[in-house]
Amino acid sequence: MNAWLDDWDGNIARTKGVCWIAGWDGDAMGLNQAGPSIRCGSLGEWNPDERMTRLVLIGTDIDENRVSDTLDRCLVRADEEGTSWNPERGPFPRR
Repeated sequence: MNAWLDDWDGNIARTKGVCWIAGWDGDAMGLNQAGPSIRCGSLGEWNPDERMTRLVLIGTDIDENRVSDTLDRCLVRADEEGTSWNPERGPFPRR
């Protein structure tokens, strides 16, 4: 996810929402992007029944399939679960 945040599509002017980020399983992470400014940090604890990512991307001529495919590559695969995900070493929160 951090690499995706560093490589914004120029057509995306604004992004906001809530993310579930590996290593931060108990925290609902808020994501806000406006132009080059990106903020991502804890909004508080998740309700376990509602833990999921919900993002809104605003811009022009956005290639929805490319953005979706790129975000899908950010997902933790089953064979990666429980390995090296440690928020102490992670890039979040971002300010």
